[in-house]
Amino acid sequence: MVSDERDSFARGDRGAGIRLSGEFHLQLAVAAKNAPLISFQRSLVSQTSLIIAQYETGNRTHCSYDE
Repeated sequence: MVSDERDSFARGDRGAGIRLSGEFHLQLAVAAKNAPLISFQRSLVSQTSLIIAQYETGNRTHCSYDE
């Protein structure tokens, strides 16, 4: 998943990169088996993905594959 996200951003497919980044963070909550965190992450990922898609200029780094 992480390499797919990196590849998406590298080829300029921001939509796929944003989606995969959100999925990565949601899967962290699933791996923790924490139902309240999963619910919160679903809400947070959907909202922040829209904000990132709308307002990000493209000159920022993306967190999941670099950390």
